Amino acid sequence: MPISPYTSLLKYKFILKLHKSNMSASKHKIYYLLQRTAHLLKKKADAKLINVGSITTAQAAALMIIRENAPVKQNFIARRLGQTESAINAMVSRLLIDDYITKTRSQSDSRAWDLTPTSKGLAALVNLKTAFEEINQAIDNTLYEYQIEELATMLEALLDTLDQP
Repeated sequence: MPISPYTSLLKYKFILKLHKSNMSASKHKIYYLLQRTAHLLKKKADAKLINVGSITTAQAAALMIIRENAPVKQNFIARRLGQTESAINAMVSRLLIDDYITKTRSQSDSRAWDLTPTSKGLAALVNLKTAFEEINQAIDNTLYEYQIEELATMLEALLDTLDQP
């Protein structure tokens, strides 16, 4: 999503409001609402993805990263998903077992492996597109376009703030 002056202004106003209000996030139970919403979205998406391609949302995210950046190493996927390499290991193993990706010795680092999608993995991503579209459609049907824009801006502002060391 391109950053417009309006989006930047919304981010600034949101951060300003967050700092000005005393405990309003607590008063409105924002953490709980975000956690519950994220959990339900993931649960519904996982159910749809499992039905379509026997793959979870986390595995689909890793497969998308591999497709968009191939060849990639596990540590790249871990950084992009904000996970540890050991957490990504099981996911990569599952994608290998299901023949969604291949693993070859890296030419640049003999200790590492390069991951690339297989034709089966690429086909799975095409099939999964409709499942993700259904989830996004549910969001589109619930919120107005301006609310989606504001929500995206607010979530990006939170991510920017929380991602600071």
